[in-house]
Amino acid sequence: MAGLHNSVKGSMAGRTFGRFLRFGVLRGLRSVEIDPEAFRRQLANKHGLWVPDFARMKDVPMERLDHLLKGRDSVSVA
Repeated sequence: MAGLHNSVKGSMAGRTFGRFLRFGVLRGLRSVEIDPEAFRRQLANKHGLWVPDFARMKDVPMERLDHLLKGRDSVSVA
């Protein structure tokens, strides 16, 4: 059972490419970050959904959020 793990690490170019790919994905995810306070204000102003702070969003009924999403052509939160 000693041969279960693949001990071949791959080429240096492959490892370098993998690192750049991971770095790019992580950097891209950071650019998708949403300011929770701005999102909360937008919900209040545009949709009449007032929530005292973003931590209380879990108290909003899922049906209400679904109704807001169905009124949109595309889902863009930013």
